[in-house]
Amino acid sequence: MLRKHPGALHFAAQIEVQERRLSCVSQLELLFGCRDSKELKDLGELLGEWFTEVLPLTPAVGTTAVAIMARCALARRPGVHDVLIAATALNRGEVVATANAKHFDFIPGLAIKPFRP
Repeated sequence: MLRKHPGALHFAAQIEVQERRLSCVSQLELLFGCRDSKELKDLGELLGEWFTEVLPLTPAVGTTAVAIMARCALARRPGVHDVLIAATALNRGEVVATANAKHFDFIPGLAIKPFRP
């Protein structure tokens, strides 16, 4: 969305505003991807306009993330960020919207809504 991909913007627009939440891990990934102060400013505006809440890491999320990683580390080699995002969603009963379903599709009980940017 930050790069104004039409598919990502269209997908997000289909989700009711009160249902748009973002993991703080995703926020960190977005911040890390900013290349200059304009993109950092644009990201701040994007977050304010498109998302109602940034979901924090909690002890329960940490516990769930460790369980996911212990179960999947050898077979799938999931990324730490993806595991934290999945654990956040599982603990809150949220759906993970992603353009990379293969990063999440092996996690039991996780609801995924794939899209193309």
